[in-house]
Amino acid sequence: MRNPANKHERPTVHLTSFEARHLHGPGHRYAIKAWSWMDGELGEGRVSSLCPEPQWIDELHEGFLSPRAFECQCRERFVALWPGHLVAEDVWNGNRKKEREVRDGDTLCCTCSEAEAEAGLCHRVWAAEALVAAGWRVVLDGKELSFERRTQAES
Repeated sequence: MRNPANKHERPTVHLTSFEARHLHGPGHRYAIKAWSWMDGELGEGRVSSLCPEPQWIDELHEGFLSPRAFECQCRERFVALWPGHLVAEDVWNGNRKKEREVRDGDTLCCTCSEAEAEAGLCHRVWAAEALVAAGWRVVLDGKELSFERRTQAES
């Protein structure tokens, strides 16, 4: 089902940081960040269609990539996000890659702070907007995201 009109028919996905455990949903916890082996940042898999490339992060921090170009690269990656098609890869089971469908109640986490997200400097904000457009009900850092909020932020 693509972008149902009634938001209560939409599956809910939560987006926040790994540290904000009180904002995580009741389902699985997946990473949406450049790859890391840091303890606590793995979750139960990785949603690569929402992850920036590590090279982009390096180029951003080194000044070779502007924040706007980084945002554009991230948004270009956001494809096949509608419910039933968004998948997480479980890659820590040896070298085998197993995919799981992202479902109602799951949480997608990165390591940016809530302040960075509120300032629009975190890719989870852009991912949240794309997920709403794809038919998800999105709770971003504890607040339900709507098209109205996105429109106000762009004004």
